[in-house]
Amino acid sequence: MQREMVDKTEREGFFFCAKIACRQMAPNDICFYITFSNAKEVYTPGSVIDGIAHVILAEPTKARSLKITLDSRAYTTWEVSRTRSVTSSRSESYSESYSAKVIYADDKMVAWSSPSGAME
Repeated sequence: MQREMVDKTEREGFFFCAKIACRQMAPNDICFYITFSNAKEVYTPGSVIDGIAHVILAEPTKARSLKITLDSRAYTTWEVSRTRSVTSSRSESYSESYSAKVIYADDKMVAWSSPSGAME
């Protein structure tokens, strides 16, 4: 059943698997995915995004905490072509370039921490 959820999540574009190098151990295969309770392709300002973060480890791993970083940004660039009159009989064309960057969310949180800082 777990693999079915991962496959479904992968099709919806919310799936991430990677190798993570830990300081005290060799790199481990892990799988991280989020199941959204209200998955949409586009969210609008003020929308509530709710879900569960799943972490699947290949083997038992000691940790002090699990931190989640939310970084949601938009970048765009565009050009506008214009024509202006230079003289009464001559005109010239030119382009104006524009760009914009919007930060929607930039947050870090501790999702889990072991009791009293022990590595469990």
